[in-house]
Amino acid sequence: MKSSTKYIGAFVFFAFLFAFIQPGDETVNVIQHGKDKEYLIHLKKVKDSLSLKLSDFASDFKFIRLETKKECLLGDAKFYVTGDYILAEQPNQGILQFNMDGRFIRNLVRVGKGPAEYFTMSNWVVDENNQILYLNDYAKPGYFLHFDLKSGKYIGNLKKAFPGMSASVMLTDDNNLMVSPAVPSKNTDENCYLYVQDFSGNLIRKIISPAGLSVEPQSATLFNGKEPFRYHLRDRDTLFTIQKTQLIPFMIFDHGEANPARGIAGHKSMWLNFETTDWVAFYNFYLTSNITSGSTTGDLVHYFLDKKAGRAYKQGRIYFNPTHEYITPFNSQYIVFQKNGIIQKDYQAIDLLEQTKKALADPKFSEPYRTQLKVAVSNLRQDDNPVMVIGRYK
Repeated sequence: MKSSTKYIGAFVFFAFLFAFIQPGDETVNVIQHGKDKEYLIHLKKVKDSLSLKLSDFASDFKFIRLETKKECLLGDAKFYVTGDYILAEQPNQGILQFNMDGRFIRNLVRVGKGPAEYFTMSNWVVDENNQILYLNDYAKPGYFLHFDLKSGKYIGNLKKAFPGMSASVMLTDDNNLMVSPAVPSKNTDENCYLYVQDFSGNLIRKIISPAGLSVEPQSATLFNGKEPFRYHLRDRDTLFTIQKTQLIPFMIFDHGEANPARGIAGHKSMWLNFETTDWVAFYNFYLTSNITSGSTTGDLVHYFLDKKAGRAYKQGRIYFNPTHEYITPFNSQYIVFQKNGIIQKDYQAIDLLEQTKKALADPKFSEPYRTQLKVAVSNLRQDDNPVMVIGRYK
């Protein structure tokens, strides 16, 4: 692996030739590319911490208790909220569907080896306009599965423009699928790691990586913010913006020193948490020992980027108004910022009951969330299904 110092230097040199650097504080250089901005972040110079309220990002929060029944018991589920449904992917069980009152509707997609089931690691996306879920199954590399959310029926197979396992899939603003292959297809150009296709399996365009950039697709993901999408290379200290048929730098992380190779003590991997109109939350995983026996030991440092001011901070606690609690940087990863403008967080019943006692004992906890929280935990049992807290971007 080339050192991150050389990699960053190449991009900075390119930026000076073709872009205008805006004034800012010492933590960030803001580089203008037409309408787009690139942020070169000097991590060693970030000293100040910043704590924010979640109400700075979103409003109109409400509680939704998910129905507790034998056929829909949830543990460590992954949730996605549409305008009409709550979808919960439960390991070894599949994707369960609830309505917006929390009532269980059906097990929409089951785990298995059948034609309408998925067997191994999956990723999926929802077309809310047409109420269709598109699912990628590693065990079915030639096509996506898709399901009608209204009827629960399996619609059939959707051919991939390039057969192969896909690391992630997203829905573009013009209602097509953007696909990030897990392994470059033999049918694509060597430096093509992303492509867009329609719902008939026809290729619309390929996104080409910058010259000289070697990518391990397994370490790259599409970042699920509002368009423009970001392409996240964890081990290249760079986050790209996807622009039609090319990748351009969005965030470059300057560690102030060479970054040791992946798997070696001292290696720093940058991860994205969420992005809003004004803010990007990201964190640095710092490897404190060499990787042995498949295990890692490391530390985390969390940051905020203020895009408007062009300044970076270490992330402090986030105040979460509906439950009157301060969420640590580590736990803030469990606040999900969805592309469709919804913010959601799920609470295990036992955790929400415990937090409610603390919140209601504090006279500073004000309305309307004080009353809403009381209603949410009314007759709630410790082993009930999770309670969702859902809001919307401002």
